[in-house]
Amino acid sequence: MNIATAWFFGRLGVPEIGHKSKFRAFVGINSLVIYFAFTVVLNLALAHYRDVAEGLTTGGGLIVMERLLARPFHLDDIMSWILFGVGAAFSLIAFLDGFFWTDPYPQYGAVQRRLEKRRVVYAETKKKLVDDLNDVRENYCDQIDEISRDLSDRRGEFDAILSHRSRLVRLFDQHQSHLEVSCNSLLNIYREANRRARSNRAPKRFSSPYKIDRVQVAANVEGERRPEEIRRWVADAHEMLSHENKTIHEEFETALENYEQLDDLIKPSGAPNGS
Repeated sequence: MNIATAWFFGRLGVPEIGHKSKFRAFVGINSLVIYFAFTVVLNLALAHYRDVAEGLTTGGGLIVMERLLARPFHLDDIMSWILFGVGAAFSLIAFLDGFFWTDPYPQYGAVQRRLEKRRVVYAETKKKLVDDLNDVRENYCDQIDEISRDLSDRRGEFDAILSHRSRLVRLFDQHQSHLEVSCNSLLNIYREANRRARSNRAPKRFSSPYKIDRVQVAANVEGERRPEEIRRWVADAHEMLSHENKTIHEEFETALENYEQLDDLIKPSGAPNGS
């Protein structure tokens, strides 16, 4: 009774002193007075009972009541005073434990617990949103990098195609020259043998080399974009992609700054005491 009653007074009654309502503050003051009166009376009664209990078998409670009314602070034994002090000390400890069990302002502890729970939900939601936002950023950045690499690869393929086409034209011209040289070599062999076998002078045409009718090959560039134009378009596309990549990072940083500003607005602060 000593400890439990003290705890309930400290937990439910006395904290009302700090309430903004005057009536509830009045109830809190009365609770404090009642607590001290109850503690003193109860522990004095126990101390008086110790004084009279050794020589009695029955009726000790009635004698204690008479002594409390006649001489409440007159005890016969120092051990009874020690019993009173120990009981009052335990009562005070229980009272303080109940008083500081939660925030001293009535019902503020429940509000604080709800606030902390909401903060946990907010932190988890924020983390999920930041992770989702980061995934979106990385996804777009990966797509931009892939597009940029694809542009570079395609520009390289375009240059390689033009170079290969030019090489084929040169090879065809060289092949025609090779055919002409081979033909003249065979003709020289034939003509030299013919001169040795002839009895008259060889025709003048024997002195003239053979000229092949060359086929002029030219690439069909109708509707084809010039390489300089393609390179300029690719460079512009790279610049645009780089700008978009930078913009994505800036927007991501801006979103994080906004979250940080929101964190500052709802930053946990000390719970008010009686305010």
